[in-house]
Amino acid sequence: MNFIYEDGLEGVTRSITDAAPSHYIFKIQSFSVLSKNSITRYESNIFETEGYKWKLSLHPSGNKDINEKDHISLYLAVAETNSLPTTWETMDGEFAAFMLKTEWGFPQFISLTTFNYPSNGYLLNDTCVFGAEIERFSQLKDDFYYSSSFMAGDYKWQIKLYPRGSGMTKDASISVYLALDRSTPFPKGQKVYVAYKLRVREQTQSEHTEKKTNFWFTEQGAGYGFPNFVSLDALNDNTKGFLLKDACIIEAEVLVLGTVSKFP
Repeated sequence: MNFIYEDGLEGVTRSITDAAPSHYIFKIQSFSVLSKNSITRYESNIFETEGYKWKLSLHPSGNKDINEKDHISLYLAVAETNSLPTTWETMDGEFAAFMLKTEWGFPQFISLTTFNYPSNGYLLNDTCVFGAEIERFSQLKDDFYYSSSFMAGDYKWQIKLYPRGSGMTKDASISVYLALDRSTPFPKGQKVYVAYKLRVREQTQSEHTEKKTNFWFTEQGAGYGFPNFVSLDALNDNTKGFLLKDACIIEAEVLVLGTVSKFP
């Protein structure tokens, strides 16, 4: 059983900050049109954060400039150099004689074989999303299930699902939690501060049920989230669209904000 997840964009360096994180979602519909029309590079709209202008640059069939052909390539680029400080090309007041780098990223972001394989769920209705469906939902018999692991902020995570609810919500709602992967090494006293969203997709009208929170994770396997996520009555109501052909789509969007090695 697999779950959909969306991972936050990883930076080159990380720090703990009180400021809200800036992020940008690049969603591509009709993805196949890019390759069918031999589009080798596709750029996002320009977005601004911390006073600078950026864009995402996608090579749907690999970065041909470096002869990459088996992977999707993805980069973050400076969109307008005039938004940078006037001293960005100088060192100690003198001209810096080097090739200026304005783009950073991953020439082998994900293999095309993995990306295009249907059960991996990266493409859904020709739209680029991450994950897959939970099929045969009505046949789930165990009290809870863990999803396959996925990476976010150097840690492995899982979604923990109680298909018939947990605790006070048993037999009334589904319960959905986020958990550190049980196999992840996690020293005693360490904790990870995470902002995350959990979402159950409405598959016919896109009116999804989404809940978000922040939490300090301190141990593997224990799930933290929402015991009363969607009522079983609503889940099984055909007009709601949460279940389509006995398949339910659950997503997680995870952003690691910081870590500490031990408690204060």
